[in-house]
Parts: sequence; structure tokens; C-alpha cells
Amino acid sequence: MTITTIADVVRTHAAERPDAPALEVGGRSVTFGELDARSNQVAQALRASGVVAGQRVAFIDKNGLEWFEVTFALAKLGGVNVAVNWRLAPAEMAQIIDDAGAE
Repeated sequence: MTITTIADVVRTHAAERPDAPALEVGGRSVTFGELDARSNQVAQALRASGVVAGQRVAFIDKNGLEWFEVTFALAKLGGVNVAVNWRLAPAEMAQIIDDAGAE
């Protein structure tokens, strides 16, 4: 399988080596198979909430597994993750979100 999109990264590795570690987060290992399944679940939830291809979605959180799940989920939907630093002041966050056209 050829990797041509961000979504293909997790899909390809999950298909070819599902039990291989994809991430180490907080002392916990997540396999490519698990990351693919979890990002599929997030993608379904985002789609159910109205997210469509081309849409930018702001994501504000500390660094962790969730960033990867949301990023791959949005890529699977054709959306874009606008990652916003959680340490910023609310006004700074709002400026980034507005400038990116994110929701």
C-alpha cells in the first residue's frame, strides 16, 4: 500500500504490522492497529457531529495520544487539525482559531 496522505500512514502500518508499536505515551504503548481503530472511532464521532471534508477543526489539549487520534481521524475525513497550544491566553487562542477559519 502506498502512503500518499496522512491518513494512509496509520492505515498502511495498521494493515501491514498491526501489532507493532506506533506510539509510546505516558508509559503506555499503542499499536498501529489500535491507533487505526481509535482514529476510526474519532472520525465516526466527528462525522456524526457534522465535520466534513475541507473543514478545519481546532484542537486544544496537552500533548498526548488524543492529538494523534484526532489528527488521523480528521485526515480520514479530509479535514484539518488546527492544533492550538493549551498554554496560550484565551485571546491568543481565539486569534489562531479565527485566522485558521477553524471551528
